Amino acid sequence: MKKIIVSTILVAVIGFAAAQLTWTQVNTDGFGDVNNTHSDSMTVFSGNLYVGTDNRTTGTEVWRYDGTTWTQVNTDGFGDANNWGSYSMAVYSGCLYVGTYNRLSRATEVWRYDGTTWTQVNTDGFGDVNNTGSWSMAVYSGCLYVGTGNWRAGTEVWRYDGTTWTQVNVNGFGDVNNWYSWSMAGYSGCLYVGTYNRTTGAEVWEYDGTTWTQVNEDGFGDVENTSSDSMTVYNGNLYVGVRNESTGPEVWEYDGTTWTQVNVNGFGDTNNIGSYSMTVFSGCLYAETWNPTTGTEVWETSQIQVPQAPKSSQTTQPADTNKPMRSLASYRISQVQSLLQEVQKTCAKLKDENDPLYSKCCVTRLDEVTEYLETAEKFYMGGNYIAANYWALEALELLQGIQECCTQ
Repeated sequence: MKKIIVSTILVAVIGFAAAQLTWTQVNTDGFGDVNNTHSDSMTVFSGNLYVGTDNRTTGTEVWRYDGTTWTQVNTDGFGDANNWGSYSMAVYSGCLYVGTYNRLSRATEVWRYDGTTWTQVNTDGFGDVNNTGSWSMAVYSGCLYVGTGNWRAGTEVWRYDGTTWTQVNVNGFGDVNNWYSWSMAGYSGCLYVGTYNRTTGAEVWEYDGTTWTQVNEDGFGDVENTSSDSMTVYNGNLYVGVRNESTGPEVWEYDGTTWTQVNVNGFGDTNNIGSYSMTVFSGCLYAETWNPTTGTEVWETSQIQVPQAPKSSQTTQPADTNKPMRSLASYRISQVQSLLQEVQKTCAKLKDENDPLYSKCCVTRLDEVTEYLETAEKFYMGGNYIAANYWALEALELLQGIQECCTQ
């Protein structure tokens, strides 16, 4: 897998100029409504891209993108215009989860979407009205994690195992100025959380399941970099979108050791203030901007290949066997999603009828299928199509086994 260009290549040493990431806007400004001032969250669910907006007039909107068309999938504000933003979003255990900010109660809500119905799954504010919003969300080690905004005591990080919510950090990571856990992602076996801190600058924290450790310099060396707005993994590296209200948002890449900025400040427009959401879809990295002047923008970058050295010094490169698997992996994942819905209906019927085949065929195996599907989707989003296809095939085989078992 070729690596994205993240630094200047010295012409005198290598023999060719540096390549830069190419970005293309793919939505209409504000999704046709200037009140959608920014896109707070973004992820992939069931093969589509989902984006949550901030709308302080009619309430937050959630939009679905199939690669061609954008479609709104929720009622504005989830039925409450005071739910201004869908500030975080993640897929967990076969459903889409969205965390809100509610200006009236100032207590965050977490909503679950099964592809048809939205359901709130937490107590408002996790029992504390000062937890104003669920600003970040990610899946790590089999659980859903949510980072809150709490300007009184400092941000909190909560873990959800499908039943129970548990706080796992010290408020503010020991600094009350860390008001928000604005971004969150799993990378290289750890959970990473990016904070909002207007005093010393944005921080990024690493969690190994036991201990929290800060891994960046405050503000990435600039105190005006106040917030790690967004975070995702792409082609083996961690990417963070950083807010800078003076020169525009910055995108930083982390390889596990070194941080490198990989975009032009503000994407060339100082009206872009922050980059609130970022994700990978169909092999490309997507980032959006907060732009209160003309409306939110969505930017796309594809993988940039290193220019080849002069032929006289080239060596034969191995064929790329990963990229041709993209279409097949996408098809396999769609097969799993479709068959899983059928099998879930069959198992639900067996359960309602108290049929012993439910315990024998469905209980443990369905959880394994969901785990395999989530793994396949994760590899696909990260651009590893060979691995995505493998895990999709594993899920298909298990689903077919469940079908056979249920027809005994």
